Amino acid sequence: QAQRAEAETQRRAVEARNQQLKALADFQSRWLSRADVTELSRDLLVRLRSGIDAAAGEPAFADLDREQLDRFFDRLSASAIPADVARAALAAQLLHPALEEIERLLAGPQAEVGGVEPALRASLGRAYHDLGLFQEAATQLEQAVGVLARSEPEDSAELLRARLSWLEARFQLGEYAEGLPEARRVLALTSDGGDTELELLAGTALARLLLESGDADAALVQLETSLALAQQRGLSGEDPQVLRIRQQRARALARKSRYPEVLAETQALRAVLEKAGGRSSRQLRNVYGSLVEAAYMVRDLSTAREVAAIAYERTRQDLGETHPETLGALQNYANVQFADEQYDAARTLQEHLVEQRARTLGIEHPLTLAARFNLALTLYNMGRYEDALRLRQAVLEARRRRLGAEHQHTLSTASVTARTLNALGRHAQALELIETTLATLVSRQGESHTDTLIAREVRASVLQGLGRTAEALAELRRAHDGTLAHHGPAHRRTQTLQDMLRRACQGRREAACQLPPAVTAP
Repeated sequence: QAQRAEAETQRRAVEARNQQLKALADFQSRWLSRADVTELSRDLLVRLRSGIDAAAGEPAFADLDREQLDRFFDRLSASAIPADVARAALAAQLLHPALEEIERLLAGPQAEVGGVEPALRASLGRAYHDLGLFQEAATQLEQAVGVLARSEPEDSAELLRARLSWLEARFQLGEYAEGLPEARRVLALTSDGGDTELELLAGTALARLLLESGDADAALVQLETSLALAQQRGLSGEDPQVLRIRQQRARALARKSRYPEVLAETQALRAVLEKAGGRSSRQLRNVYGSLVEAAYMVRDLSTAREVAAIAYERTRQDLGETHPETLGALQNYANVQFADEQYDAARTLQEHLVEQRARTLGIEHPLTLAARFNLALTLYNMGRYEDALRLRQAVLEARRRRLGAEHQHTLSTASVTARTLNALGRHAQALELIETTLATLVSRQGESHTDTLIAREVRASVLQGLGRTAEALAELRRAHDGTLAHHGPAHRRTQTLQDMLRRACQGRREAACQLPPAVTAP
């Protein structure tokens, strides 16, 4: 049995190596004739990784193939212009070597040969973008646009593509409103019907900016227009461009809280993309994220948990442990585990997220503070109140310093800190904190704001801990009635507060205990 196992292992290793060599040879023969660099690189990576997985049981792309790829690039450089060497490295997702190669070429005289500079700058911008360095990406792409604008007509395909890449980098920097005029201009320049792909790309870019600018209705209109155009031009529902538009439409539907529609659409997109073998593609990773959110919101936690685990692992393999997209997928996975009351699993994921956020962004960055806040909530639900209190107090002080004492995030942190003090029996200290917080919330957010209603429920619990039962019941009733008016009778929070009131009112006749009939949540 041992001999057979060893022979099988050797056979699989040889087969995997042959697959890698075939993929590299195929890549070399097709490279100079293929315009779609992104799809080519995905195809290469998927086949290489599948061969490595079969041989070694885990991805080891960089270790096994870097030497071969280096030799391939050496052969390519002997027969092609220097820019192609850089683009080949970029296509193979060797981003740091690509950066080095492109920056070296830009510094030398080759950049002036044959108008190569804008192509190099565009490649450099894409490499920065894929590394999560969006400001650097925007700078290089803006320069590429500037060079092309001096030599190309404004409706040339190369210039319009560079403008769209620049818009993508600005989108990642949060420049939504600032990017809208440019997106509308690009869409107008592509609307002559000459290049369907560019027109659809421009429409999708505009829709994304509209969505993040807060106009989900306008975004949906633009996306429906783009889908109708694609159908009119004969594109199938599984065309890559159409799939991207459908994905953006699912995100717009989510902003309108139309989660059952989102779930159906993202499940359909997942089936199409996985069947196509694009498991390493950015598009599929984004679909996973939307699917997790939709499943979570309709309380299909088994689907949410399964997809969140796949999304995190795929993103980690594709982009690395500390990439912003990987950390976002990790946060989604932790959130789903928490919602499913898998607190030990959620805590492990959240601790890793806090560590990575702190290492890459700093301990008091807003995203790090949000991760620490969520970890404290998990510790509280596990009954580890002392640990939760230490973490919540640290986050509260950091938010006071960075955001101010009256910021919404600071006030919500103060409310949960008071809740933790109360759980530890430190009722007087909890009452002082929650009363100050509640007064600020009422003056800044109003009586009906969710944070105000939560603070009232916390104050009721603190008063109950102090033995001031009548006051506690009155405050709990105010929290219940406000939540009922704001969210409706079937909302989970309304139901929770009604249950709390019924338990607290057993055997009592106060006016606060005259409750409406119970409503069953859907």
